[in-house]
Amino acid sequence: MQNESLVSAILIQLIIMIAAARGMHWVFKRAGQPGVIGEIVAGLMLGPSLFGYFFPELSTAVFAPSSGQTIFILSQIGLTLLMFQIGSDFEFNHLKSRRYSGAVGLITLASLSVPFLLGLSFGAVSHASLAASIDPISYSLFCGVAVAITAVPIMGRILRQFGLTDTPVGVMAITAAAMNDVVGWVLLACISTYVGSSLSASFVITTIGSILVLAVVLFFVLRPAVTRLLDIFPVVDGKLPSSLLCVVLCLIFTLGIITYKIHIFVI
Repeated sequence: MQNESLVSAILIQLIIMIAAARGMHWVFKRAGQPGVIGEIVAGLMLGPSLFGYFFPELSTAVFAPSSGQTIFILSQIGLTLLMFQIGSDFEFNHLKSRRYSGAVGLITLASLSVPFLLGLSFGAVSHASLAASIDPISYSLFCGVAVAITAVPIMGRILRQFGLTDTPVGVMAITAAAMNDVVGWVLLACISTYVGSSLSASFVITTIGSILVLAVVLFFVLRPAVTRLLDIFPVVDGKLPSSLLCVVLCLIFTLGIITYKIHIFVI
């Protein structure tokens, strides 16, 4: 019965979260804003900042701490599938143009360096008042990375809503965001190991080397394999064969495990 109770609790939470997210999505979209921002606001409203603050007992009863890990796992699976959907929506052939691929590099550099320096400066200025007990260098580095990392799922949702997935601007933006995310999470991993006094040259080399190896395997092995896979299980009239769906899902989750192992966030 304990498992059944947990399932019921999770389903109740999902009903509330989905309904609230959709409602705020509609409100923000009607106001001319990205609907995904409304979904974020809905999450904040259901959290300790609003619902938990004014109705603590009801909040604890509905969003029991014991179900937190289950919700977290479901959210990570959902994000992983969302990122695959977003990636499959964009027309990346635009990047074959040197004009656009070169611009992606510059955009990535600017989107990383400027926020990182601003966050680093904020950390240096605010350290004494906000985190006096923490090492100032570690605190400032964390502030820099926290500001620099891009919310790729949010950007992807915004670009989809405004129909920019097949435009050069949209493709450049999501590609730069993805590159920003990879570099940002590597920096965060390095900072974490630095804070734990375990940062070494071998860690950095291993992490960067693993990413490069993965990129090579993706481009030269899995990319051609996808074409072969579609020849074996062709998509007819937009219908995805069950066997193809099985392989795709297994590949998605396998790549998620690999990215986690090389110190990049699963998505």
